[in-house]
Amino acid sequence: MNKQEIVALLKKHLADVPGLRKLNYANGEFSQWENGVLKTLTDIYGSDSPQYKRFEDAPGKFFKVDTELGRQQSYTYVLEMHEGALNTLIQRAEMS
Repeated sequence: MNKQEIVALLKKHLADVPGLRKLNYANGEFSQWENGVLKTLTDIYGSDSPQYKRFEDAPGKFFKVDTELGRQQSYTYVLEMHEGALNTLIQRAEMS
Protein backbone atom coordinates (compact mmCIF):
# COMPACT_ATOMS: atom_id res chain seq x y z
CA MET A 1 0.00 0.00 0.00
CA ASN A 2 1.44 3.38 -0.93
CA LYS A 3 1.62 6.51 1.20
CA GLN A 4 -1.39 8.19 -0.44
CA GLU A 5 -3.60 5.14 0.15
CA ILE A 6 -2.56 4.94 3.81
CA VAL A 7 -3.22 8.64 4.38
CA ALA A 8 -6.60 8.41 2.62
CA LEU A 9 -7.70 5.49 4.82
CA LEU A 10 -6.64 7.24 8.02
CA LYS A 11 -8.30 10.50 6.96
CA LYS A 12 -11.52 8.61 6.25
CA HIS A 13 -11.60 7.47 9.87
CA LEU A 14 -10.68 10.95 11.07
CA ALA A 15 -13.62 12.40 9.10
CA ASP A 16 -16.00 10.36 11.29
CA VAL A 17 -14.89 12.12 14.50
CA PRO A 18 -17.13 15.22 14.26
CA GLY A 19 -20.21 13.00 13.99
CA LEU A 20 -19.09 10.85 16.90
CA ARG A 21 -18.46 13.96 18.99
CA LYS A 22 -22.17 14.87 18.72
CA LEU A 23 -23.30 11.52 20.14
CA ASN A 24 -24.09 10.49 23.69
CA TYR A 25 -21.55 8.29 25.46
CA ALA A 26 -23.94 5.32 25.31
CA ASN A 27 -23.93 5.13 21.51
CA GLY A 28 -22.89 1.97 19.71
CA GLU A 29 -21.10 3.76 16.90
CA PHE A 30 -17.94 4.64 18.81
CA SER A 31 -16.98 1.00 19.42
CA GLN A 32 -17.57 0.18 15.77
CA TRP A 33 -15.46 3.15 14.71
CA GLU A 34 -12.65 2.30 17.13
CA ASN A 35 -12.62 -1.34 15.99
CA GLY A 36 -12.60 -0.20 12.36
CA VAL A 37 -9.59 2.04 12.96
CA LEU A 38 -7.76 -0.78 14.76
CA LYS A 39 -8.53 -3.16 11.88
CA THR A 40 -7.21 -0.63 9.37
CA LEU A 41 -4.03 -0.15 11.42
CA THR A 42 -3.62 -3.94 11.65
CA ASP A 43 -4.03 -4.28 7.89
CA ILE A 44 -1.50 -1.51 7.20
CA TYR A 45 1.08 -1.90 9.96
CA GLY A 46 0.24 -5.04 11.97
CA SER A 47 -1.18 -5.32 15.49
CA ASP A 48 2.28 -5.27 17.09
CA SER A 49 3.27 -2.03 15.40
CA PRO A 50 3.98 1.24 17.18
CA GLN A 51 1.22 2.85 15.09
CA TYR A 52 -1.37 0.37 16.38
CA LYS A 53 -0.17 0.81 19.97
CA ARG A 54 -0.16 4.62 19.62
CA PHE A 55 -3.85 4.62 18.71
CA GLU A 56 -4.90 1.87 21.10
CA ASP A 57 -3.10 3.41 24.09
CA ALA A 58 -3.96 7.03 23.24
CA PRO A 59 -6.48 7.58 26.05
CA GLY A 60 -4.09 6.26 28.69
CA LYS A 61 -5.40 5.99 32.22
CA PHE A 62 -7.72 8.64 33.51
CA PHE A 63 -10.03 9.28 36.43
CA LYS A 64 -13.65 8.61 35.55
CA VAL A 65 -16.56 10.03 37.55
CA ASP A 66 -19.52 7.64 37.47
CA THR A 67 -22.27 10.14 36.75
CA GLU A 68 -24.02 10.99 33.50
CA LEU A 69 -21.84 14.06 33.09
CA GLY A 70 -18.71 12.14 34.06
CA ARG A 71 -19.41 9.38 31.54
CA GLN A 72 -20.02 11.95 28.79
CA GLN A 73 -16.80 13.78 29.68
CA SER A 74 -14.87 10.49 29.65
CA TYR A 75 -16.32 9.61 26.25
CA THR A 76 -15.33 13.03 24.88
CA TYR A 77 -11.84 12.70 26.35
CA VAL A 78 -11.26 9.23 24.85
CA LEU A 79 -12.54 10.40 21.47
CA GLU A 80 -10.25 13.45 21.55
CA MET A 81 -7.21 11.33 22.45
CA HIS A 82 -7.96 8.94 19.56
CA GLU A 83 -8.43 11.92 17.25
CA GLY A 84 -5.04 13.27 18.28
CA ALA A 85 -3.41 9.89 17.72
CA LEU A 86 -4.93 9.65 14.24
CA ASN A 87 -3.70 13.15 13.39
CA THR A 88 -0.19 12.15 14.50
CA LEU A 89 -0.32 8.95 12.44
CA ILE A 90 -1.49 10.89 9.38
CA GLN A 91 1.30 13.45 9.74
CA ARG A 92 3.92 10.72 10.09
CA ALA A 93 2.54 8.80 7.12
CA GLU A 94 2.61 11.96 4.98
CA MET A 95 6.25 12.60 5.92
CA SER A 96 7.43 9.04 5.25
